[in-house]
Amino acid sequence: MSDSPFCATGSNPPSICKSLANHVAQQCAMDFLLSFFRGNIMFPEAYRANYSINESKMFEYDEAVIKFIRSMQEWNAYNPGSFRSRYVGTMVADLHRTLLEGGIFLYPGTKENKDGKLRLLYECNPFAFIFHVAGGRATNGCRDILDITPQKIHQRTPLFIGNKQMMTNLMRSVSKIYSFHSK
Repeated sequence: MSDSPFCATGSNPPSICKSLANHVAQQCAMDFLLSFFRGNIMFPEAYRANYSINESKMFEYDEAVIKFIRSMQEWNAYNPGSFRSRYVGTMVADLHRTLLEGGIFLYPGTKENKDGKLRLLYECNPFAFIFHVAGGRATNGCRDILDITPQKIHQRTPLFIGNKQMMTNLMRSVSKIYSFHSK
């Protein structure tokens, strides 16, 4: 049996939430034990980072997303080891690594699915909250994920989530392209 290995703790909702503890779930006589071997999780300070995106669909993305990825690849050519492409294809695994090692996860809309494929309410919002508490940021390319009021239960959205510094660089590239999501 497997659950998401994260739990946000604190006395109030996200704005006052004080810490994020990594929980390792172990089934032992139907009890789940809490492990604090990592303590509070915050994004690493170092700017050596992973980026996760399905590069096989690169040419289905908007030009701004392609330019952002290429800029990291070019930077890495002159500064080896600065960025590492890591994409498992499982959002939970990719986001878990991004949270622990730093970096950015991109699941943009495509030419076929402009609104993306991830569901705002039950796929994007939970991770946006976790990353917010850990000092990161999550957007749909225009607005913070946690600021979007869902219009329907299965509403889909692009997702860009990760380290604040990398997210700021990304937002400079994509915010004009994704401005239609602000409506």
